[in-house]
Amino acid sequence: MKKQTALLTGGVLLAFSISAQAASMAFMNNTIISSIPKNDLAAFRAAVTEVLESQPDGQGTTWTGSKPRRGVPIDVKMTVKRTVETQKANKCRQLDALVTQGGSSEDWSFWFCKQASGQWKASHN
Repeated sequence: MKKQTALLTGGVLLAFSISAQAASMAFMNNTIISSIPKNDLAAFRAAVTEVLESQPDGQGTTWTGSKPRRGVPIDVKMTVKRTVETQKANKCRQLDALVTQGGSSEDWSFWFCKQASGQWKASHN
């Protein structure tokens, strides 16, 4: 079983980011999370936003992508590890994700901060 562990605290997210930018995402090439189909991205982003908005710390929820023509769908178990208040942002939350597809898995951890606009954005620090 392939297992990767990464702690990402920068503004680099790809599928997790509400406003993902493709530049500087090369480190995510060949990862399960980067292979979420385009037609699933809106539903995935909505699930991430829902978790960040309403999930209590420590409680997990799973999002499952649509079944591809070949293979098995991607599952993402998301758990808010902790919530903190900051001076720059009202609320920041550490979101842990176990991303699986078939027999492969990846562990990811992202910090998101809620912006004045109400959107969640990956933390820069």
